[in-house]
Amino acid sequence: KYLPESPKYKAVGVLGMELGLEWGGNWATIVDQPHFQLRPLWAQDLSERDQKAAKESFESLREVVTRFPGSRYAPDARSRMTYIVNSLAAYEVHVARYYYMRGAYLAAANRAQQALQDFRGVPAAEEALFLMAASYDKLGLVPLRDDAQRVLKTNYPRSEWIGRDYDEKARWWRLW
Repeated sequence: KYLPESPKYKAVGVLGMELGLEWGGNWATIVDQPHFQLRPLWAQDLSERDQKAAKESFESLREVVTRFPGSRYAPDARSRMTYIVNSLAAYEVHVARYYYMRGAYLAAANRAQQALQDFRGVPAAEEALFLMAASYDKLGLVPLRDDAQRVLKTNYPRSEWIGRDYDEKARWWRLW
């Protein structure tokens, strides 16, 4: 709402950048890779939070990149947008993982598939493919499981998820 009031002001990109930084991420720790963030091991992952603020931040940063592509803030805004997209994708996979743990395999497969459709080329896509294959396996949908595994092996040949059983990792603490 502030940007239209002063469109000719030279530093109005700062305002858009400040609005984009209100998401709450620890932006000072972003290094060369925008999806990498240092945080204590006990801290909640930002992808596990509600993503409404992240989406609003993304829109503010996109406004900076769109309206002020030549400003000194545009490259930084682009890298932060990449970080937010990676976080949004990780959130979708987190929800799919939650559904899988609860035994809602169809919901897990659908959520993982939606994450793959909405977010291309993100780090979370690897686990999303695995969750799809594991969910299809639990549902007894062998052709779909094989397709998901084939796509996982083709796109990520050295993946740690290949040949893994999700239940072993997920339920290590259960004694029964």
